[in-house]
Amino acid sequence: MKNLIVEKSEENVIDLDVKIKNNSFDVESNNTIVRVVIEDNNNLNYSFNGYKKGDNYSVRIPKLEGIITEGEKKCFVEVVCHNRYFRVWDGKVVIINSPQVALTSRNSRLSLKEAINRNEERCQLVTVTEEVLV
Repeated sequence: MKNLIVEKSEENVIDLDVKIKNNSFDVESNNTIVRVVIEDNNNLNYSFNGYKKGDNYSVRIPKLEGIITEGEKKCFVEVVCHNRYFRVWDGKVVIINSPQVALTSRNSRLSLKEAINRNEERCQLVTVTEEVLV
């Protein structure tokens, strides 16, 4: 699995393909915990539990705006199954802001409202009528 990318101003869902096999007993999903852990500064970890979704697990990461700073953080996925702990993946998560969209006027001397008004003055209403021959 490559590095994860999480937008901090949006809810993120990460789908994980976790395969648990044991020949001596049946593995039930209610006995299994899958979670993503993001390590932040000052020894603070954020843990997000997963839920069973078909044959896979999904982890919902809520909006992190105002909670965690942007940048690259250490991250890992852990599985607890029948009182046994497995750290199945270590990597990085990149926390980013959502893309921002801004609208500005191309004519820097005019405000956006003035530019819209000027364009409306240039446009003329053209009415097309259709003649019907009888």
